[in-house]
Amino acid sequence: MVKNEVVEVIVDLRGEATECADPTTKVEWIKVPLGDNAEGPQYELFQQAISHVIEAYKSGKKVGFHCGGGSGRTGAVAAGTLITLGKAKTLDEAEAMAKSIRSKVNIKPPPRAA
Repeated sequence: MVKNEVVEVIVDLRGEATECADPTTKVEWIKVPLGDNAEGPQYELFQQAISHVIEAYKSGKKVGFHCGGGSGRTGAVAAGTLITLGKAKTLDEAEAMAKSIRSKVNIKPPPRAA
């Protein structure tokens, strides 16, 4: 994302992350530790991740976000971002939009509930 898309801000959704996936780049790295199958409520963390994405987007920065596989947590944040920006009205609509760009998006039950 940083090299090919010239992303300036990375929102890393991996709870297991200790640094940016490519620590040699000069990119703003924001970690929001989400879990695909977390037992505790993650609503606040999803809101935090979505807020970081929207803040970067609205400030004119190119933003990317990712998790380990790019389908569960990433899909949930993508859908939440689309809803927050008013691009989709429902989670199903937002998920379908995200899937049209990244077919492997698969929002699991815990993130869906959050």
